Order: sequence, then structure tokens, then C-alpha cells
Amino acid sequence: MSTARLIARLMALLAVSIIGCQSIVGIDKREYDPPTPPSPQCAKYCDDVSSICTGANSPYSTKEVCLATCALMPPGDPNEPAQDNTVACRQKQTELAALGELSVNCPRAGPGGDGICGTNCESYCYLFKKACNGVTTAPPAACEKACGVLKDTKSFDVVANHGGDTLQCRLVHVSNSAWKPDEHCPHARIAPVTEPCWNKQDAPPSCEDYCRINTGICTDTKAVYESVAQCMSVCGVLPLGLEADASENTVGCRKYHSYNAVGDPVTHCPHAGPGGDGHCGKDNCLSYCTIVAKACSTDFATTFGGSMDTCLTECPKVKGSAANSGFSTAAPNGNTLQCRLLHAIRAFADPTTCPSAVGAGDCQ
Repeated sequence: MSTARLIARLMALLAVSIIGCQSIVGIDKREYDPPTPPSPQCAKYCDDVSSICTGANSPYSTKEVCLATCALMPPGDPNEPAQDNTVACRQKQTELAALGELSVNCPRAGPGGDGICGTNCESYCYLFKKACNGVTTAPPAACEKACGVLKDTKSFDVVANHGGDTLQCRLVHVSNSAWKPDEHCPHARIAPVTEPCWNKQDAPPSCEDYCRINTGICTDTKAVYESVAQCMSVCGVLPLGLEADASENTVGCRKYHSYNAVGDPVTHCPHAGPGGDGHCGKDNCLSYCTIVAKACSTDFATTFGGSMDTCLTECPKVKGSAANSGFSTAAPNGNTLQCRLLHAIRAFADPTTCPSAVGAGDCQ
């Protein structure tokens, strides 16, 4: 290592130490060490994007974050920039932004690429793997599929998108992770575990968020709804609860387990489904009785005398009513609560399934 490079490295370490002394709690364990000096391509890109895309159009928190993020990106060909996830593409979009269309080109010049320099999810997954490997939970094998369930605000503002359960918030923090991985990688995960990429925990969740996440993660043999519309119908009769819920019989709890299904769909999709499977509520009965009473009021009145108490008394006698019984839309016919629950959620759109939902027809 040259003397000049060694001195630069020591000066950088000294600066980190001075900053770290300002707070004993939460001292960063490590920072990304970008090339010193940065590559000419990254130096020009970050100089340009920092001076052109400013204010509400800023794609990076600081120039240091830009340089650290740039160092992780494929360089591309500066002479013939393609529309792909490269620095060269982002440099081209920065130059286009200088012509006046800041709100259009600055997001494309930023960490996500905005569908021109890679899709936002493609870029997110690439940067998360590069910046956060070994720091936090690895991205799921199907990262882009999982990323696709995140709310897309269709705009990018590094300040406005610093918080909230959105794709853009994760792009802010995955680029910050390139500079300070220990601090920001936990914030950048798809399944939120801490603020700021989390909605207010004392607020009710939205059915739209729950159903988008659930139907995007719990698919194929692990699906617990046959359509977003079906999920929305069920969500409409369940208590919303709070975003912080993790075990209550609420939509908030089901959203929490839908996110957990990103890493383990086999375990968590049944918990995130209409019955709750004993993880959102003590068993499947309260949810079943609530759903069938709303979707099949006539059959509910005939079978249970219109009484929730009677339904809750009879339900535990049916196989599959207990916790951890599992549920999917592939539930077989027969005298099980899974069969009845499946026909109950179908009944919102097709009332002819109601006899099966109360134990006749296919579920006897």
C-alpha cells in the first residue's frame, strides 16, 4: 500500500472514530470502505447527480452514500450506455435530468433505476446482496418476487421516502447500507423488523396492503386465497387490529405473518390465512364462525341457530379446528374445518358453496 493511500486510510478511520464517540449506544460496527480515491466513473456520476438532482429529486442521502453505492454497481459501458442496472445507465439519466425533466430522470439515475436502469426490485435485490451479506438476514432466494409485494409509491424522494412500509423506503436504506451496513441493513429488509420502513405500529393496517403481500408471497400450493378479491372480502369481516399485532385474531397479525412467509412460506402462510391457525387467534374457530356468519347467513342460521356461541361450541368438534392444523386453497374435500373454511371464503362470490361451508355437500 502506498504511503499516500495509507495516510488517507488512517485519516478516514480517525474521522469514523470521532463520529462514533458522539454516541456510545448504537456505534456502527463497520462501514463500507469504498476505493480511495473512487473510480473516475463513480466520482463523475456522484458529482453530477449530487449537483443536478437536488431537493425533492435527490436520490441519495449524501455524496458519500452515492460513492459507496456506486462502488457496488456494475459499471457498464460509459461510451455506449444501455438501459440496464449499471452506473453508465444512471450517468446517462443524470445527463438527461440536467435538460429539465428532473422528476422523471432523477429516480432513474438513483439506486433503483426506476425501470430504465434496472427495475427497482432488481436493483434492490442486487444492492442488498452486495451491501448486507453477513450483516442481516440474506435476501430470499426469490428476492425479486418477494420485493414485488412491497407498496410502490411511483416516485422517489430520499427524504420523503426515508420512512414507511414501501419499496422506496427500502431503496433509501439499501443505498445507505452501502455506506453503513450495520446501521441500515436491518432497515432495508423486505420483511420489516424495525422502523423506519414500517408503518406506525399503533395504526390499523389496510386490507389492500395485507392482501397484496399475502397473495404475492403465499402462492401455488401454499396459497391461502384464490384471488385478491377473495382476500379483500375476508379482510372486510375480520377485525383490523393494529400494525403491531403478532398473535391476535386480526388483519394486523395476518399481515405480520404474511411478511414472515417471505422466509418460510410453509410455516407462516397458514398463520396468515383466513383461519389464523392458532397464531392469529387461539385456533381456527372464531375466524371460521365470523366468516361463515357473514358469507352464509341463511345456512349459518339453519345450522347454528344464528348463534356465534353455538358455532363456537360446535366448531372444536370438527377435525382441523385446532392450532397448527394448516390451511391452503388446496384443502381436500371431507369433514374438516379446512374444507368448510375454504367453501366459506368462496361463498362471498359464490353462495352455492354455503352448504359445504357448514358441513354438508363436499365437506361432510
